[in-house]
Amino acid sequence: MQRTKNINEIAKRLGLAKSTVSKALNNRSDVGEKTKKRVRQLAEKLNYVPNHFARALNFRKSKVIGIIMHNELHEEFFAQVVWSITIELQRCGYVAIFASSQKSAAQEKAIIQEHIKRFVDGFILLPCAETDAEFINDIIAQGYKLVTLDNYVKEINAPFIGTDFITGSYLATRYLLDSGHRQIGHLAGPIWAASTKEQAAGYRKACLEAGLEGSSALTANCEYNERAARNRFMELKTRNPQMTAVHCAGLAMTNGILAGIGELGLSVPRDISIVDYGSTSFISSINQKAVETGQTVSNVLLDLIDGKHVPDKSIIIPELIIRNSSRRLNNM
Repeated sequence: MQRTKNINEIAKRLGLAKSTVSKALNNRSDVGEKTKKRVRQLAEKLNYVPNHFARALNFRKSKVIGIIMHNELHEEFFAQVVWSITIELQRCGYVAIFASSQKSAAQEKAIIQEHIKRFVDGFILLPCAETDAEFINDIIAQGYKLVTLDNYVKEINAPFIGTDFITGSYLATRYLLDSGHRQIGHLAGPIWAASTKEQAAGYRKACLEAGLEGSSALTANCEYNERAARNRFMELKTRNPQMTAVHCAGLAMTNGILAGIGELGLSVPRDISIVDYGSTSFISSINQKAVETGQTVSNVLLDLIDGKHVPDKSIIIPELIIRNSSRRLNNM
């Protein structure tokens, strides 16, 4: 049977106004049940397919959410977060469209503008380093609903969902200290990321509690890529030949560190123990709870869309997962 997207035909056959047919199809309370039943029966008979684009124009509801991240989901954590967001949005009757800003503020801005043309109901944004906070705030002021994820930008007037990086790095460093390590390298994230300061604070807290000072010779900042991590690890190891452990900020860094360890003829965990963020294989890791993060991001945004009060910040407490990349020293 030929499909129709036009409610004019339904309205004409039933002798009703188009507005009444539209209300009946959307189960509005100001239309009687008998009328709704007549409309639905004819719509089913005509194999009616609603025009969702027109519906978005009329009701300003598209049931579509735009997700914009500054990476391409190379990090397993972010891939899991997006998967969790997608599942949670589908459960609530929404769909998601994903785009990467490629770490470009101009691209980030262009994607948001394009999503607005598609009548998305809201945005989930992982801001890039040079994000245009003024532009984002202008969008929010116009009534668009937006939440930010992982990278906290205090200038953006939107709810934030992220990890407690202070606790995460504290747990990782404390575990290595309790395992007998005293020369512990800390490869933190890039200086532009708000999480980097939190990681450093957690590392220092654990060192001070153990009666140690977090030496600057044992710490370094690094972009989230393998080559940079390999180079920074080699620098740390050269400055600190007695270094027996490293805590780093992500899987890409771990891969770079592993490359450097291999070049030096060393092995994990015999010579170097590693604890990172987000690994799910043999690396001891801080679990950022990707599924919970995705669910929280989705629910905060949907509550915002529904006009409900939402917290300014929702912080997920991570946990330490011990695997085969770390060991206790024999001198304990």
